[in-house]
Amino acid sequence: SSSSNAAPGSPGPGLPAGSGARAAAAAATVAALRNGVGADRDALISRNTGGMSFDFSPVDSRIYLAGTEDGHIHKCSTSYSEQYLESYSGHIGPVYGLQWSPFNPKLFISCSGDWTIRLWQEGRQQQLLSFQSSNEEVLDVQWCPNNSTVFGAVTAGGRLELWDFAVSTLQPVVQHALTKTSMTGLLFAKVG
Repeated sequence: SSSSNAAPGSPGPGLPAGSGARAAAAAATVAALRNGVGADRDALISRNTGGMSFDFSPVDSRIYLAGTEDGHIHKCSTSYSEQYLESYSGHIGPVYGLQWSPFNPKLFISCSGDWTIRLWQEGRQQQLLSFQSSNEEVLDVQWCPNNSTVFGAVTAGGRLELWDFAVSTLQPVVQHALTKTSMTGLLFAKVG
């Protein structure tokens, strides 16, 4: 255990003069951590990450997915606000869009600022498939309402991509680029 001869309210040893109360509080925190005070508690500093996208489950209106700015996807419940039911990791950029499959209630798709689109299965922490056709942020992704293997995506560079993973997981089956336009959303028209 070390002791300090610094006057009360002074910054303490090793801290610049004039640092004031903030420096004193920082020195006290460092000393407490060195002495093991608070070692049984959670991390002293925590960061709440912002939500970027969400979608409610098609089979249970209490369950929803939330995509975060740090690349995680959390399965949550309106009944349990203090914890995640499951977490999915794979994206390394913000999750701008996600959507449950209209055909299989255990599958969902996500898109990110890391240039990828990922297919996930509920209960499995790692992605099933990953798709990337360009080096542009993918700003939205939507399932086709008429075909279980088709989805569309739009990019910050103005590209519209239609994918069919029954045909290819390496390239979209249709690509259309608009010049000087960033597409931020996509919605399929319902037929019939």
